[in-house]
Amino acid sequence: MKYSTIITWIGGLSLVLFSHMGQADAQQLQIEKVSNFQTLSKQMQTDNVVLVLEFSAKHCRYCKQLESEILKPMLFSGDYEDLIQIKKIGIDSKAVLKGFKGEITSGKALATKMDIMVTPTLVFLNAQGKEVSERIVGINTPEMFSAYVDAAIDEAHQSLSQSLVLAPTTKLQ
Repeated sequence: MKYSTIITWIGGLSLVLFSHMGQADAQQLQIEKVSNFQTLSKQMQTDNVVLVLEFSAKHCRYCKQLESEILKPMLFSGDYEDLIQIKKIGIDSKAVLKGFKGEITSGKALATKMDIMVTPTLVFLNAQGKEVSERIVGINTPEMFSAYVDAAIDEAHQSLSQSLVLAPTTKLQ
Protein backbone atom coordinates (compact mmCIF):
# COMPACT_ATOMS: atom_id res chain seq x y z
CA MET A 1 0.00 0.00 0.00
CA LYS A 2 1.41 3.37 -1.00
CA TYR A 3 2.23 5.95 1.66
CA SER A 4 -0.21 8.48 0.13
CA THR A 5 -2.99 5.87 0.21
CA ILE A 6 -2.34 5.17 3.89
CA ILE A 7 -2.37 8.91 4.67
CA THR A 8 -5.61 9.30 2.70
CA TRP A 9 -7.31 6.51 4.61
CA ILE A 10 -6.07 7.85 7.96
CA GLY A 11 -7.31 11.32 6.97
CA GLY A 12 -10.67 9.90 5.93
CA LEU A 13 -11.02 7.89 9.12
CA SER A 14 -10.10 10.86 11.31
CA LEU A 15 -12.59 13.03 9.39
CA VAL A 16 -15.36 10.50 10.07
CA LEU A 17 -14.43 10.24 13.76
CA PHE A 18 -14.20 14.02 14.04
CA SER A 19 -17.52 14.47 12.31
CA HIS A 20 -19.29 12.57 15.06
CA MET A 21 -17.47 14.37 17.90
CA GLY A 22 -18.20 17.92 16.76
CA GLN A 23 -21.29 17.23 14.71
CA ALA A 24 -23.58 19.59 16.63
CA ASP A 25 -21.17 22.50 16.13
CA ALA A 26 -20.45 21.57 12.53
CA GLN A 27 -24.16 21.47 11.71
CA GLN A 28 -24.42 25.16 12.55
CA LEU A 29 -22.20 25.90 9.54
CA GLN A 30 -23.71 26.41 6.12
CA ILE A 31 -22.15 25.55 2.80
CA GLU A 32 -22.24 28.85 0.92
CA LYS A 33 -24.01 29.03 -2.40
CA VAL A 34 -21.79 30.57 -5.03
CA SER A 35 -23.25 33.50 -6.94
CA ASN A 36 -20.21 35.11 -8.55
CA PHE A 37 -17.43 32.92 -9.94
CA GLN A 38 -15.44 35.95 -11.10
CA THR A 39 -15.01 37.30 -7.59
CA LEU A 40 -14.44 33.82 -6.20
CA SER A 41 -11.81 33.15 -8.87
CA LYS A 42 -9.75 36.18 -7.82
CA GLN A 43 -9.86 35.09 -4.19
CA MET A 44 -8.91 31.51 -5.13
CA GLN A 45 -5.97 32.75 -7.18
CA THR A 46 -4.73 34.95 -4.34
CA ASP A 47 -5.07 32.14 -1.79
CA ASN A 48 -3.87 29.39 -4.20
CA VAL A 49 -6.79 27.12 -3.32
CA VAL A 50 -9.02 24.69 -5.15
CA LEU A 51 -12.79 25.08 -5.35
CA VAL A 52 -14.76 22.06 -4.18
CA LEU A 53 -18.09 22.74 -5.85
CA GLU A 54 -21.10 20.70 -4.77
CA PHE A 55 -23.94 20.39 -7.25
CA SER A 56 -27.02 19.73 -5.15
CA ALA A 57 -30.81 19.81 -5.24
CA LYS A 58 -33.27 21.00 -2.58
CA HIS A 59 -34.93 17.65 -2.04
CA CYS A 60 -31.81 15.48 -2.39
CA ARG A 61 -31.35 13.54 0.84
CA TYR A 62 -27.91 12.39 -0.28
CA CYS A 63 -26.86 16.02 -0.69
CA LYS A 64 -27.90 16.68 2.89
CA GLN A 65 -25.97 13.59 4.01
CA LEU A 66 -22.86 14.72 2.12
CA GLU A 67 -23.03 18.14 3.73
CA SER A 68 -23.72 16.98 7.29
CA GLU A 69 -21.32 14.03 7.38
CA ILE A 70 -18.46 15.23 5.16
CA LEU A 71 -18.42 18.86 4.01
CA LYS A 72 -19.54 20.68 7.17
CA PRO A 73 -17.10 18.75 9.40
CA MET A 74 -14.34 19.58 6.89
CA LEU A 75 -15.17 23.28 7.22
CA PHE A 76 -15.50 23.05 10.99
CA SER A 77 -12.15 21.31 11.43
CA GLY A 78 -10.18 24.13 9.82
CA ASP A 79 -7.78 21.51 8.41
CA TYR A 80 -8.63 22.38 4.82
CA GLU A 81 -8.82 26.19 4.86
CA ASP A 82 -5.39 26.60 3.23
CA LEU A 83 -6.23 24.07 0.50
CA ILE A 84 -9.82 24.53 -0.62
CA GLN A 85 -12.97 26.58 -0.64
CA ILE A 86 -16.23 24.67 -0.43
CA LYS A 87 -19.25 26.12 -2.21
CA LYS A 88 -22.44 24.75 -3.69
CA ILE A 89 -24.84 25.31 -6.55
CA GLY A 90 -28.47 24.26 -6.56
CA ILE A 91 -29.29 22.72 -9.91
CA ASP A 92 -32.95 23.40 -9.21
CA SER A 93 -32.39 27.01 -8.14
CA LYS A 94 -33.60 29.98 -10.17
CA ALA A 95 -30.81 32.15 -8.76
CA VAL A 96 -28.72 34.06 -11.26
CA LEU A 97 -24.98 33.28 -11.27
CA LYS A 98 -22.05 35.17 -12.72
CA GLY A 99 -19.59 32.85 -14.48
CA PHE A 100 -15.80 32.89 -14.47
CA LYS A 101 -15.78 35.22 -17.48
CA GLY A 102 -18.63 37.41 -16.20
CA GLU A 103 -21.44 35.83 -18.21
CA ILE A 104 -24.85 35.36 -16.60
CA THR A 105 -26.01 31.79 -16.06
CA SER A 106 -28.00 29.61 -13.64
CA GLY A 107 -27.34 26.48 -11.62
CA LYS A 108 -29.37 24.39 -14.03
CA ALA A 109 -27.59 25.79 -17.10
CA LEU A 110 -24.19 25.28 -15.50
CA ALA A 111 -25.05 21.70 -14.53
CA THR A 112 -26.16 21.01 -18.10
CA LYS A 113 -23.01 22.57 -19.54
CA MET A 114 -20.80 20.51 -17.22
CA ASP A 115 -22.79 17.33 -17.86
CA ILE A 116 -23.90 16.98 -14.21
CA MET A 117 -26.71 14.44 -14.16
CA VAL A 118 -26.72 13.21 -10.55
CA THR A 119 -26.78 14.99 -7.22
CA PRO A 120 -24.69 15.24 -5.24
CA THR A 121 -21.71 15.71 -7.50
CA LEU A 122 -18.45 17.25 -6.30
CA VAL A 123 -16.32 19.01 -8.89
CA PHE A 124 -12.79 20.26 -8.17
CA LEU A 125 -11.90 23.46 -10.04
CA ASN A 126 -8.92 25.78 -10.31
CA ALA A 127 -9.24 29.57 -10.41
CA GLN A 128 -9.79 29.48 -14.19
CA GLY A 129 -12.75 27.11 -13.85
CA LYS A 130 -10.99 23.99 -15.14
CA GLU A 131 -11.49 20.64 -13.47
CA VAL A 132 -8.27 19.62 -11.75
CA SER A 133 -9.29 16.28 -10.27
CA GLU A 134 -11.74 13.52 -11.02
CA ARG A 135 -15.26 14.50 -10.00
CA ILE A 136 -17.09 12.48 -7.38
CA VAL A 137 -20.66 11.49 -8.23
CA GLY A 138 -23.13 10.33 -5.59
CA ILE A 139 -22.26 9.13 -2.10
CA ASN A 140 -21.94 5.64 -0.69
CA THR A 141 -20.55 5.17 2.80
CA PRO A 142 -19.18 8.29 4.52
CA GLU A 143 -15.99 6.46 5.53
CA MET A 144 -15.05 5.63 1.94
CA PHE A 145 -16.33 8.93 0.60
CA SER A 146 -14.07 10.90 2.95
CA ALA A 147 -11.05 9.09 1.59
CA TYR A 148 -12.11 9.82 -2.01
CA VAL A 149 -12.62 13.51 -1.22
CA ASP A 150 -9.21 13.75 0.46
CA ALA A 151 -7.53 12.02 -2.48
CA ALA A 152 -9.26 14.34 -4.97
CA ILE A 153 -8.24 17.41 -2.96
CA ASP A 154 -4.63 16.20 -2.89
CA GLU A 155 -4.67 15.59 -6.64
CA ALA A 156 -6.28 18.96 -7.35
CA HIS A 157 -3.88 20.87 -5.13
CA GLN A 158 -0.88 19.14 -6.70
CA SER A 159 -2.12 20.19 -10.13
CA LEU A 160 -2.25 23.81 -8.96
CA SER A 161 1.40 23.73 -7.98
CA GLN A 162 2.33 21.94 -11.22
CA SER A 163 0.00 24.08 -13.39
CA LEU A 164 -1.18 20.84 -14.95
CA VAL A 165 -4.79 19.85 -15.51
CA LEU A 166 -5.15 16.16 -14.67
CA ALA A 167 -8.86 15.70 -15.26
CA PRO A 168 -10.91 16.30 -18.41
CA THR A 169 -10.65 19.94 -19.35
CA THR A 170 -14.24 20.92 -18.72
CA LYS A 171 -14.14 24.68 -18.38
CA LEU A 172 -16.77 26.94 -16.89
CA GLN A 173 -17.51 29.96 -19.00
